[in-house]
Amino acid sequence: MGAVSPTSARLLAANANTRVYFQPNANYNGTLPTALTFRAWDTTTGTNGGTADPSINGSNTAFSTATDTAAIAVSPINDAPALTGNATLTAVNEDAIAPAGATIVTLFNAQFSDPDTGSSLSGVAVVGNTAPALEGVWEYSTDAGANWHAIDTVIDGGTALALSAATLVRFLPAANYNGTPTSLAIRALDDTYVGGFTNGATRVNINTATNGGATAIAAAVNTINTRIASINDAPVLTGSVTLTAIDEDILDAANTGTKVSDLINGLITDVDGDPTAIAITGVDNTKGVWQYSTNGGTTWTPIATTSDSNATLLGATSFYSANLGTPPTSQTWLGYTAVTIPVAGMPTPAAGTETINANGALVNTTADEDIYAGYSNYNTSGTLINAASPTLNATTGYSVSFDLQVLADANTNPNRAGFSLLVVSQDSTQAIELAFQRLSPTTGNIFAQNTAFNAAESTAFNTSQKTDYRVEVLGSAYTLFANNTAILTGTLRDYTAFTPPANFPFDPYEKPSLIFLGDDTTSAQGTFNLSQVVVQTDNRVRFVSNANENGSSTINFRAWDTTGGGTAGEIVDASVNGGVTPYSSFSTTGTIAINPINDAPTGVPTITGTATEDQTLTADASAIADIEGLGTFSYQWQSSADGTTWTDITGATATTFVLDDDQVGEQVRVKVSYIDDEGTPESINSAATTAIANINDIPTGFPIITGTATEDQTLTADASAIADDDGLGTFSYQWQSSADGTTWTDITGATATTFVLDDEQVGEQVRVKVSYIDDEGTPESINSVATATIANINDIPTGFPTITGTATEDQTLTADASGIADDDGLGTFSYQWQSS
Repeated sequence: MGAVSPTSARLLAANANTRVYFQPNANYNGTLPTALTFRAWDTTTGTNGGTADPSINGSNTAFSTATDTAAIAVSPINDAPALTGNATLTAVNEDAIAPAGATIVTLFNAQFSDPDTGSSLSGVAVVGNTAPALEGVWEYSTDAGANWHAIDTVIDGGTALALSAATLVRFLPAANYNGTPTSLAIRALDDTYVGGFTNGATRVNINTATNGGATAIAAAVNTINTRIASINDAPVLTGSVTLTAIDEDILDAANTGTKVSDLINGLITDVDGDPTAIAITGVDNTKGVWQYSTNGGTTWTPIATTSDSNATLLGATSFYSANLGTPPTSQTWLGYTAVTIPVAGMPTPAAGTETINANGALVNTTADEDIYAGYSNYNTSGTLINAASPTLNATTGYSVSFDLQVLADANTNPNRAGFSLLVVSQDSTQAIELAFQRLSPTTGNIFAQNTAFNAAESTAFNTSQKTDYRVEVLGSAYTLFANNTAILTGTLRDYTAFTPPANFPFDPYEKPSLIFLGDDTTSAQGTFNLSQVVVQTDNRVRFVSNANENGSSTINFRAWDTTGGGTAGEIVDASVNGGVTPYSSFSTTGTIAINPINDAPTGVPTITGTATEDQTLTADASAIADIEGLGTFSYQWQSSADGTTWTDITGATATTFVLDDDQVGEQVRVKVSYIDDEGTPESINSAATTAIANINDIPTGFPIITGTATEDQTLTADASAIADDDGLGTFSYQWQSSADGTTWTDITGATATTFVLDDEQVGEQVRVKVSYIDDEGTPESINSVATATIANINDIPTGFPTITGTATEDQTLTADASGIADDDGLGTFSYQWQSS
């Protein structure tokens, strides 16, 4: 129509082709009673559609003097509602069992918008619910929270769920879940909606496929969001443990103790996936002292008197715990570093940002790729933040645990990521750098950097979700765990060939025991949330027994999940435990056996007395001592011909012993035996005597002569009755004769066991002397009893006298008796000549 006035009117002909219409403003409705004011025009002047001044009218003009008006009514048509933003339920704690929720009108009334004046929010249509069971369940209540019902699966179409503005909604988290659950998608419904709403378990589903425009259903989809705040679950400790036994008086170097990880193996569970360690609440030091080491046994510290309120932490060092509500830098172990690398001719890039929130530490480096930002146990001067930072010894093993969620990631080099973990072992030549790429809200990739800083071994993993990661290093290998499941393994690298940028504060790859978590590349940028960092090295416990102590000892402890912070060796109060505390409600006992090891007795028995045959030796055991106690002594005398091989002397088991011929020439000692108070048989030998000197023993018994004491009879010597304690040698015999029984003369040649009497012994007595050399080398001789005087037996003479001369008268005959012989002896011859 254009601009018209009483002096500038729009000329419109009354024909079939000329029309007028009213275009109401958006969302206007109502009646305009004087929408148009007009005069009649007879078309005699002016042109249809043109303008003219009708203020001169009537008479012979083309315009009537009278004016009239035309009214128009704009009928109301509904406009679909809209919401200016999403809604967020108040966060609830993990494991909440009865969240209060909020009404739909409370959540969205402030965001409700509708062109229709007076329109209001009547409710919402839930068009999307994809929260997985591991997160929890979206629920509604139509009776002010008395009863709750699961929203279940809905689709933006025929199965959308209609909930009134007064309906309560909430998110009931799954056990131990925390984080941001999947949102609930809704469309707003205005008060022109007439389809009804869900009531209790009676569900009302509507078709939301047609929306916007003049419908009661909003065209845009909005969301209801919430957050489940992490609340620690105390670790659970079950069972007991028996430590590897040690020997009494074990050498200190051999007493290497028990690793804490071995001590608690299989005893602790933690639904939060936190690192597990112990709080020592009691030790039995009555038989020695319990000690701990945080460096694999290089040094040991006594565990003093402990209790629940005076417990010693061991097994881990908490570098950062979001549960403390303070930044990592205030927890004494980590520093935050943000370094930018300017490019010549380009503006200085913005620094990375650090934000501390209820979920932990949020670091954002997305402002520029030329940003290095993150946390390290080294400051920008290249020195440790805390001088007590654990030594990362690959030989004995260590682990670094961290809770990470990657929220954004972009890179210009696929071999890099906006978040990386770097750990360098003590020797600086064994290290591993792992990159955590976020590819989408549900996908990601974790890979190790090789020495050229290209991606090496890798695994697909959703880095967008909050995950408890742990890198374990032992020897030359590493293993990455995600929520206690091994997902990547490989060998350590030597990155010392790396050359840092000119303005970089130091070379991190050459710093012993360095840890870095963050963005360490100019080829990527990201946003990540870190809520826990824990370092575990080779922590050990051992028991050092008192000298000569054995038996057993105990150590008591609770599980500790490190969430409250703490350092190995730190003293804490664990008397409040269980629930949401870092300490288990149950404490257990570790028992170690101290094997008895016999302590050799001291002192030796001594022998008094003369080392001579027939002398009495006495054993003196008064010098013997045994720290394990002396039992009743028993004695065994022994002899040896060579001083090396010893033989028990039969029956010689008293404290005294009379030497006899068996020991002559040998050494003698005494063995004293007893059973000590620990049940161990003990024996101690005395020093040996000198060789036992002989004292000759007079033989006993006599040789006996059998036979008749008469000439020509045979006498026999019987030596069987002779005995000698010094031993009998070979007998030799000598027969003797005596005319007076006093003076005895050896009979020449009479040296056999038998002797035939002859004329020489007639009228004399005869005896036999038996001789031998005893076993001690002493010549011995024993004479028999003398026989009676030897009786004669006449011996017929032999030979004849001969006559010499001529047998003629007057001739002289001579008797020659020289041919006569007589064993009995020849007397004086007498002659008697005879004739016949």
